[in-house]
Amino acid sequence: MIDNNIKKVMSEKKMTGRELAKQVGITEPMVSYLIAGKLLPVRDDLRKICEVLGCKTFDLYQSSDLMLIEPVDDEQKMLAVRMARDHVRSAESWLDQLV
Repeated sequence: MIDNNIKKVMSEKKMTGRELAKQVGITEPMVSYLIAGKLLPVRDDLRKICEVLGCKTFDLYQSSDLMLIEPVDDEQKMLAVRMARDHVRSAESWLDQLV
């Protein structure tokens, strides 16, 4: 999920792995591992990646799985937002434990 989203944003920004690595302050192999899904970024690196890519942590953790059903009313929209926020909080909590 995060790997595909990093790749997607990099592609939209026409940014190479080398450029991202240099601007974030990590190695090119680290970027390769991140976009291959073999490694998750530590919290500080994730923040720098988001800063460089001009996105929010939530953007990188969005999953198309969460968006399969189009909300039809305000109640369903709020439920979808709460589910997405819970998903991000859970992922951030997991990342915090790694640091």
